[in-house]
Amino acid sequence: MRYLSWSYGSNQMRLGSLQEGYIIDVGSLSGFNTLLDLIKAGPSAWAEVAATLKAVDVKALAEQGRAIPFQDGLVTASLPNPPKNIFCIGRNYYKHYLEGAVARGASEEKPPEAPIYFTKPHTAIIGPFETIPLDPEVTKKLDWEAELGLIIGVGGRKIKAEEAEKHIFGYTVLNDVTARDLQFRHGQWFKGKGLDYSCPMGPVVVTPDELPNPVNVQISLKVNGVTKQSANTGQMMFDIPTLIADLSLAITLEPGDIISTGTPEGVGHFSQPPEYLAAGDVMETTIEGIGTLRNVISTPYRAKIVAEYNAARNALLSMLNRLQPAHYEIATQCPGWSVKDLVAHLTNSATTVQALIQRQLDRVTNPGLAALNERNARGVESRKGRTVVGMMSELIEAQQKNIDYYLGLTEEQLQVEGETVTGEIITVDERFRRAAEHYFEHGEMIARATGLSMG
Repeated sequence: MRYLSWSYGSNQMRLGSLQEGYIIDVGSLSGFNTLLDLIKAGPSAWAEVAATLKAVDVKALAEQGRAIPFQDGLVTASLPNPPKNIFCIGRNYYKHYLEGAVARGASEEKPPEAPIYFTKPHTAIIGPFETIPLDPEVTKKLDWEAELGLIIGVGGRKIKAEEAEKHIFGYTVLNDVTARDLQFRHGQWFKGKGLDYSCPMGPVVVTPDELPNPVNVQISLKVNGVTKQSANTGQMMFDIPTLIADLSLAITLEPGDIISTGTPEGVGHFSQPPEYLAAGDVMETTIEGIGTLRNVISTPYRAKIVAEYNAARNALLSMLNRLQPAHYEIATQCPGWSVKDLVAHLTNSATTVQALIQRQLDRVTNPGLAALNERNARGVESRKGRTVVGMMSELIEAQQKNIDYYLGLTEEQLQVEGETVTGEIITVDERFRRAAEHYFEHGEMIARATGLSMG
């Protein structure tokens, strides 16, 4: 199975299964609403849920609203609430150990004879497509580390290496984002590796039947499309059974514990010259058979704006998800527009944000209010035959593209001024921020018409 955690317009995460390009709402079929709930239920429950999911008709579930098209913007961290800190392994790939030894001027140093452990707190965990804020007051040397993560399914102590695989629930992709200046300033690695937002995870958790040979898969990382790390998990010095046996010798492993198995060579700090992540960089972490994390590095300010944009969208989606067909034709405050028309307008608006900003950057004269109203009317009319669920999916996709576009603009571009249809002069940054306000304003119109609430 390919499990994931997702949120559809609320702050409450749900358990999903990725099948045929759709997210299936596992909770509606099994009663398990989070991945941790399922893990703790044990192997018999895993088998029962897997059998149920393998037997479903995905298209039929989609028609019932219990399966929706996969969208990056819906997916959250696979397991954001593990019972302990994430167990991490240092210098577990020989070439990574070697590149560090050379950089330290200790090329004659022997490889570690036992695993090197450190941890990352759960507050470091973020989703597979979330923005990573780079705060220059905290670090100026933010680095990448692609890693294979495993999740314990059956707990235990003094687990034998030959029995270790029976204790694994599944595998996921992690990135041990690291502040190198903090890591080496403090000696202990915890602070430099434990920053908030420093552990993107996902996009799915694959069960062992989906990844039968986890110690022979490709692992890679790109920054702005350029490959920085490329290796095979078979190059680990301490393999997965060894790590589980060694850790559990004196520490009880619990269902939901996460072990991040180390990174291969190619980290930025040991490059010649050293390289570090900068605002605007796009980092992609991929493990064969699991998937890809895609995280944009941002200034703290832009990360905050993106969070507000996502919060506005989620509040809107939370309400739209509760709409019933009886609500669709109810009239709204917008003359001539029903509730469904207003959903179409919001979707159309989301798809035009980039074009409006680009016009401002190109200093194209604003066409005026009449032209805007005509464009909005065309956008609504073109979606007359669409379902509300289909338009919500389009809105989510457009919103994710808008975020990527916003994060890719330079600081100078954000300050370019332009005129609104009402004659007001605003910056590009302000225009993007108003897109979130647009969600709230029109969402409230739907709320007043239907008696539902935002959020």
